[in-house]
Amino acid sequence: MKFSAGIKQKKMKEILYTKQTSHLMAKRRISFMESITLESKKGQILAEKKEAILAEMEKELNSPETEKLLLSVDEGVNISEKEVSLVKLKNNLTNAFARAALKETGYRGAMIFCECGCKAKFVRYDYKNFNLLLGSVDLKRALYRCQGCGRYWRPLDSDWGLPAGHNSEGVERVAALLGAYMPFETAEEVLQETAGVTLSDSSIRSISEAIGAEIETITQVEVEKSQKEDPHETQAEIMAIYTDGAMVNTREEQWKEVKVGAVASFNRTGPKNKA
Repeated sequence: MKFSAGIKQKKMKEILYTKQTSHLMAKRRISFMESITLESKKGQILAEKKEAILAEMEKELNSPETEKLLLSVDEGVNISEKEVSLVKLKNNLTNAFARAALKETGYRGAMIFCECGCKAKFVRYDYKNFNLLLGSVDLKRALYRCQGCGRYWRPLDSDWGLPAGHNSEGVERVAALLGAYMPFETAEEVLQETAGVTLSDSSIRSISEAIGAEIETITQVEVEKSQKEDPHETQAEIMAIYTDGAMVNTREEQWKEVKVGAVASFNRTGPKNKA
């Protein structure tokens, strides 16, 4: 049976459209199945995480220390004694929750690829005590060594952005805030009492001075920027200068007076006074 050129062209278009539609439907089916697989994997990870947290919490609840604290809550004569036991109990349970929630190690198999393209071999697990505002946790981190460039690294450190030190950004922020308002020895006690975080007064001092140096650098940049003359800026009609003094209790020389000052410029917005 013979077809005209027009009918053949029409038939070819129909066949091509059918193939394209089938290919598109197949891609959609694959994408749909991949999304289901991804959601199923997320659900499995979440279920395992919940199971690990519940197991750790149950272990903590059944510990002799927890049972002792629970009994001391009932035996407390007044609310203050009960509160002390409840705070300790809260801290222990919070630490147990954090330990379970942060169980990830960064282990990705016996062999993985390094940034240089060579294979890196799993060496061992390293442990790092890390201070959070929730308390201290021991992080278990997989260590790898590249067989090509010899580089050592821990994937979890880069995944989580772990600093080289032992304190989270939140802990250092609170420590610096306390160090700015009170002697470092007092800040050590307040940090332990309020957040349950143990840092020495020397550590608080180092953190406070480091953050203070960063603030000073930022402030100096802003000052230098503001001092640059703007060719479009009109000259100020009024300059105001303010000075004051305050007493500060220093570590080395006790109470000392410090001077502060401010300079501001103004332009009149209303009509000028006539002489």
